[in-house]
Amino acid sequence: MILKPDLTPLRLEGRDEFVKKLAAPSDTLLALLSEESLRQMAAPVFRGLPGKAVKEGDRWKREERITFGPLGSWHSADRYIYAGTEDQLDIIKVESTLRYSAPSAVKSLPFSIRAADLKATKAHGTLRFDRNRGRIVASVHEQNLEGSLSIEVGGQETQVELRQEQKTTVTTVDKNPLD
Repeated sequence: MILKPDLTPLRLEGRDEFVKKLAAPSDTLLALLSEESLRQMAAPVFRGLPGKAVKEGDRWKREERITFGPLGSWHSADRYIYAGTEDQLDIIKVESTLRYSAPSAVKSLPFSIRAADLKATKAHGTLRFDRNRGRIVASVHEQNLEGSLSIEVGGQETQVELRQEQKTTVTTVDKNPLD
């Protein structure tokens, strides 16, 4: 991932090679793995930085829409607070509000999402920023999603209740661990 000076994703290197390794990827998978979709999915890892000097207790906000092509999109509103330092790392806490939007009519899937009412009942995390390296070195974000979906498959509509617990942990390293 190549970042702009404001630490938003500019471009992704290696995406085309990755997609070529997939065995006959579907149009849906290609939409989910488009460069734009991958940039949007990676943005939350970097967007928590304030872009200016802060002191303990300072707060700031960010909003973003993350599109998942034929599967709909999420609107994320994040509230950050600078919590000071720990082990020579700057600690940033985040509380998030997530709202799902169903896709418009999609014909590339064997099913369609007709309606959805999904919400995050808990969404929070912590970023650890290393000033010496000039980057986030660790990020943990937890969220619980709950709600209902109306899905149509083969002309029949089905109601689905969803309850999901998710924990995302990202660690930035100096060297590729696979080398």
